[in-house]
Amino acid sequence: MQKIGLRNSDHFYLVIVIVDRPNFEKDKSTIESVIDKISATVGLHNFPYQSQGNNLEGLLRDILARPNISVSEIKNRLQFDPHQLKRPLSVLCIKAPTTNIQPLGTILTRFISFHYDDYNVYMVENSSPLITKTIMQELAPYLIRNKTGAGLSNSFTHLHQFNQFYQQAVKAIRLGKANTFNQYHDYIALDLLDYIRQDQSLNSYLSPQIQKLAKENSELFKTLKLFLLNHENKKQTALALQIHRSTLDYRLNKLEQEYEINYNAPREYLYVFLSCLLAE
Repeated sequence: MQKIGLRNSDHFYLVIVIVDRPNFEKDKSTIESVIDKISATVGLHNFPYQSQGNNLEGLLRDILARPNISVSEIKNRLQFDPHQLKRPLSVLCIKAPTTNIQPLGTILTRFISFHYDDYNVYMVENSSPLITKTIMQELAPYLIRNKTGAGLSNSFTHLHQFNQFYQQAVKAIRLGKANTFNQYHDYIALDLLDYIRQDQSLNSYLSPQIQKLAKENSELFKTLKLFLLNHENKKQTALALQIHRSTLDYRLNKLEQEYEINYNAPREYLYVFLSCLLAE
């Protein structure tokens, strides 16, 4: 015996005795993967939320269809206080023109689910990273096979916020990668930028030089944006643009000389960078 590895979770302790065997590391990974899946599913057999007449799905549909539904109405239709959820929840959406929930055959069958608009909607527990990890692992083959995407919202603890977090899950799909599992917290910055772009009055705040550049020279504009996104790394930027380093230097010099774009000071950098992101 070489050593003992001890892990613990909310439900149990796992002790792994590491011995001198060629395949033990592979075996250990398999054991830990199975334990993670068990840990994620423990406690989910009895989902802790019910409603009068066992019609919580109907209430959730109403919350989506009626964003201004009152908290008092929600409370009257439940057997628990919507302000005091027993466990944090998230909304998971899978893009599907028609309902196709049963064939998934995953941990998701333990959660409340229904079809709404173009999505299979799940109200899932989000009390442990292991739960999200397990859902991601089990959904991956399904998403690839069916050429669809999934989105997971941030967690919430007030049921009347269900509509808001449903929108997060849908946006995660729209802003994320196709045929994969997308978490909203990875795209919140993009969502914020899209929200800001909708307010046309903010155009007056953008750098006039950047707006002029975007209209007159898309090539230079793309160069500047990528350069700033790459944290001013010339090697990565030249590689992304598929140009020579000297060509990049020429373009950057032209930006400064012809368009008088300067981003040396921290405030100027932030202003130019935000203008580049919002000028499109």
